Amino acid sequence: MTKILLTLLLERGNLDVAIRQSLLKQASKLVQAWRSQIDEYRQNKQPFYLLYENSQGQELQYTVRYAEPRFFDKRFYLMIWCEETEDVENLIPDLPELWHNRNLIFDKICSIVPASGEWREGLDYLKVYLHFRGWMVKSYQRRQDDLEDEMIGDVRQVVRQVVNEFWLIREVARYWEDCVIVSPESLRDRLKEKLFTLCQLYDVNTKS
Repeated sequence: MTKILLTLLLERGNLDVAIRQSLLKQASKLVQAWRSQIDEYRQNKQPFYLLYENSQGQELQYTVRYAEPRFFDKRFYLMIWCEETEDVENLIPDLPELWHNRNLIFDKICSIVPASGEWREGLDYLKVYLHFRGWMVKSYQRRQDDLEDEMIGDVRQVVRQVVNEFWLIREVARYWEDCVIVSPESLRDRLKEKLFTLCQLYDVNTKS
């Protein structure tokens, strides 16, 4: 309840600078409290229930069997393995390997309480083959999830354990033609869909 009130005040309240700064500090302490509690659960291998408010304002409950902080795009997120899959089955129907993984923002966590059952050891993942070309051959820096890294002709092939398709596609899009998803086909198709949508938005003719 404290978190909800703070959020409402910060988003809708007509506050002066001093009060807003005070509320922001309180919100920061709540986030740190969640991180400390989750770290304790991780150390004790304690499953937990997590109530989360997503970007659309929906409250979702997850039964968490594994959790770890991950650093994406200059920010820490909480990656979890949860029992629930209904909220993503329609979003990524072609990637069932990743249905149990979630990528959460710490300050969107509403509550956490212990749960019974077994703790897992790790997230689910897809094994993805990437080809880096051109300037990226020398510029690419290895990531913690990279399994293999070798030169094949003038292409640098990287094999990676991918736990979240959103961040991979965002990375690949940043490098344009100098990074190509070779496999699996399901992930190539997701990127193709986004490219076709972009072409339609910018009136680019494509062959279907």
